[in-house]
Amino acid sequence: MSNPITVRLNPITPQSLDSFLRLRSSCINGERDVYFVRSLGTYAGLPQTVTRADLKMCSEMAEGRVLYLRPQPLSRAIPAEETAFYAEGYAAWSNGGSIRLRHSQDTAFLVQMDKAFREVLHIYRTSRPSVTDTMVRNYALKLCYWTDTVLQKVLVHWYASQNVKLIAVNFCKEQEYLFLYLAARLCCDVFLICTESDIEGTEALRSLSAAVSCGNFGKTEIPAFSVPVHQSAPVPAQTRSDNTPKLHIPQRPARQKSPVPAAAPQGNVRLKIPAHPDRHSAPPPVQPAVSRAPARPAFSRTAPPPVSRSMPDTERFEKSYEEIAAMAASVVMIGVIGSDGEIHGSGSGIMIGRNGYILTNFHVVREGRMYAVRIENEDKAYVTGQIIKYHADLDLAVIHIDKKLTPIPVYNGSKPLVRGQKVVAIGSPLGLFNSVSDGIISGFRTIDDVDMIQFTAPISHGSSGGAVLNIYGELIGISTAGIDSGQNINLAVGYESILPFARSFL
Repeated sequence: MSNPITVRLNPITPQSLDSFLRLRSSCINGERDVYFVRSLGTYAGLPQTVTRADLKMCSEMAEGRVLYLRPQPLSRAIPAEETAFYAEGYAAWSNGGSIRLRHSQDTAFLVQMDKAFREVLHIYRTSRPSVTDTMVRNYALKLCYWTDTVLQKVLVHWYASQNVKLIAVNFCKEQEYLFLYLAARLCCDVFLICTESDIEGTEALRSLSAAVSCGNFGKTEIPAFSVPVHQSAPVPAQTRSDNTPKLHIPQRPARQKSPVPAAAPQGNVRLKIPAHPDRHSAPPPVQPAVSRAPARPAFSRTAPPPVSRSMPDTERFEKSYEEIAAMAASVVMIGVIGSDGEIHGSGSGIMIGRNGYILTNFHVVREGRMYAVRIENEDKAYVTGQIIKYHADLDLAVIHIDKKLTPIPVYNGSKPLVRGQKVVAIGSPLGLFNSVSDGIISGFRTIDDVDMIQFTAPISHGSSGGAVLNIYGELIGISTAGIDSGQNINLAVGYESILPFARSFL
């Protein structure tokens, strides 16, 4: 029998519903970060915030990125026809058997459920001295019934890395609250909105979740959740003048066959890994990338004020271009493998952790089934299916391979970046492995609420996920996008976003 997943609750505390929804985690080495947060109080825009969250999550669920749940108030009684089923199951579990549920026979889930179930019942039993064995039994039956009904979609295809977002409104009774804690122990991220009062019970119970204050307690009508009806007709593209710059975020190229089919089975996928790019006399054929068509980029009107330069820090030394170029050994090429085992596109990645952690763009990996990671001067391709963490809005992701790496240090922000500052970009544009180019920071932009560095070092499709370095050889950004109609107008997500996202891997 498999071992249960170790759940680490609230490694950070998201300060809003929006930030909670952006968080994504994965399971690695039997451990998983999970978030259980309760917001206290209300404010004028809370109903609209929850409605926007519903729409956002429904859109992501349609894309297969998350499973979203917003349950109605829990039933206080089990239907008579169900009572016998759960009573028999509880009796069997009490005698050493496994949990019995209507909607799951999955061994891995039942192992996880057994551990969480025992913990919740122990907390319930010890939360007040008046709790009797009969009360514990009756509550156990409710937990099983609520798990079957509220988490039914989770049970159908449960796996530890699945991203489940559960938003509950005013589940403030002790039994309801402990059910949400059970859901968190089953690897669901839970956000509890308490508008009228905090949860009942002891401080020990409250400590099971992270509290965030968002206003005074009061009456607020939160709209009921309903799945939006999407029209099947395509939405017409927005009219755009020829002079309007188009932001492109490189997408997966049109499918092309791998030049050297070397089959290596991985589960249900037959992998065909191309030979090392440097072994070819010419780069592979390139298909034009598909450009994303957002609304006109919301460039910021002002950039950060200039900061006067001072002498370099005593422990840091400027590197020559040759020394920085040698750091290309810590930038990888990522081949994106589809469900048919073919390489459908490529991007770049940056070694950020010695234990196999590689930073890249989310848009590089989002459509892959697995990934073939190439390291400079190595013939072997390291095949992985592990996306450890990602953030769709920041367009960042971390994948993992089984190899010790030499990471590039991330800039610590001791001095603000300024326009005119020299930078070096390393990536694999158009499949040309680890090309190096230089330029300067030409501006600072805000696009889709994300702060970006504009720089002039040339990049092309395939550079996405590559490194943008300062003259000390430190990572200040990750190559992400560019302007189609402009020459050398390129964009990188900066170290201010990279540091909090990837800190635990550095």
